[in-house]
Parts: sequence; structure tokens; C-alpha cells
Amino acid sequence: MRRGRLAIIGGLVAAGLLLPAAGFAAPRRDTVTESELMEHIRVLASDDFEGREPGTDGEAKTLRYLAREWVDIGLVSGTNTPGHEWFAPVTLIAREPSSSAATFARKGRRQYVPRDAVLMLTSGRRSLVKDAPVLFVGKGQFGPGQATLPARSELAGRVALLLDAGIDTSERQNALLDAGASAVLTVLDGDRSLESVAARRRRSGYALADDAVGGDLEGFITREGAMALFQGGGRA
Repeated sequence: MRRGRLAIIGGLVAAGLLLPAAGFAAPRRDTVTESELMEHIRVLASDDFEGREPGTDGEAKTLRYLAREWVDIGLVSGTNTPGHEWFAPVTLIAREPSSSAATFARKGRRQYVPRDAVLMLTSGRRSLVKDAPVLFVGKGQFGPGQATLPARSELAGRVALLLDAGIDTSERQNALLDAGASAVLTVLDGDRSLESVAARRRRSGYALADDAVGGDLEGFITREGAMALFQGGGRA
């Protein structure tokens, strides 16, 4: 019986077949313990691998480590390509934000918010939300014993205004976008600053060249920048 394994590592697709037939080294066992898995994670996360970014020495070290470990547990290459015994090349694209802007109005009148008080980000090449009402959703903690996620009819076409509150926002932002919000704007009312968010989110990201990129729009605004928006219902 064959079991195929496939993993994308850096700029390469890694493929291996587990072949216990005669003439091939049989695997020591079919399972891996939690401690063994944690040891691999610890090794790959160490500074020796320099972040494992595609195209760097860290990626090369990672690929050598994986190939060595696969051989040790009895895997046999499934690429069928002598030039790429373990890894099949794929094309990656690097993405990083270039520019963003946000404007706000209340009752048809433009509200001034400093440009450096707002950061807008999208997973696509570009994204635009225009003349969208703002819906305040508080901390946006939805689930058993917590608030109920607004109905899709309530979120559709609106910008969800979310409080950061020192809580990781990724899951809450995604929940609101999945529920129909046109965009999510997070107020940094906790310990995080716009500068720290920008430094983290403006790093290059990678995707397969053939993958379709999304168009979700999410933003962050400082506490000071949000004060005018809390004074009354607005449009983004």
C-alpha cells in the first residue's frame, strides 16, 4: 500500500512515497510522538535556520534537514526526477503592502483623521470599499457565553469597527469578514501601537504564483484617530 506525502517548503514542493515493499527500508513505525515532533519544531525554529525564508541559506539548510530526516524514517523520493530527488520546483511570488489610505465622513461632512493614524491592508493586489456605513461591534468576542455575531444582513456592506482591547484580533477580524463585513477597522486601544502593527504586517509574504489572491480589507486606527468616529455614526 502506498501513501503519498506532499509539503510546500520554501520555493519547492517536497514529495515522498512510503514504500515498505522489499528492497526498500521500512519505516521504524507509523506514528510520531509529541516529543519527537516538538524536537523537529525546536530545531527548525532555531536561529541556525535563519527564518527559513525562500531563496536564503536558511531555506537550503531546512531542505537538507528534511531530506535527511525523511531518509532516516524510510521514505523514498516520489518525484521521479533525478535532478530533483526530493523537491519539485514551484514559482513563488513575494507580496508586501505599498500604500493605503482611508477617509471618513459623518452626515456627508468629511472628518479629519491624520493619514499616519490609519493603516489599511488587503490580501489581494488592491481593494476598495466606498461609502460604507461603520458598524461598532465592540471587542468582537463571539461564542458561547459571549456576544452573538451580527447577522450577515447587518454586516453586509459595512465596515466593522472592532476594539483591539489587548486581544489577538486575527480570528475576530476573520469571523467578521466571513460573516459579510466589507472591511474590519480595529481600534488600537490596548498596548499595541500602529507602528508595531505596521512593522509586523508590512513584511513580505509569499504565495504560489498560480494561487488566486483574496481581496479582504482590514485596517488599524490609533485611539486618537478613532475618537472622532465614536462621536456619532459615520461612513468610511
